Amino acid sequence: MSKSGITRLLKSGFGALALLLSPAAMYAQCPMCYQAAASAGGRFIHALRSGILILLPAPFVFGAMIAYMAYRRRNHYIDSPDPLSPANPLMD
Repeated sequence: MSKSGITRLLKSGFGALALLLSPAAMYAQCPMCYQAAASAGGRFIHALRSGILILLPAPFVFGAMIAYMAYRRRNHYIDSPDPLSPANPLMD
């Protein structure tokens, strides 16, 4: 991967992270969940946080696997030009 590709990837990653950590995204939750968590005791809040941390890695792992497979097969379906074709720019 070229240096410009890595830079572009880092910029888009930081942009996505900033979008996810924005205040609007942090408070976007269903009102019923918020009410239940606000009225619960300490044990429930701890269990809720633990449950979120347990369920969180699975989507990231699946997303990373799909991204890896797409990266590995990115040039698999591109047809290579026929070297003897008159439309080939290398024949000039």
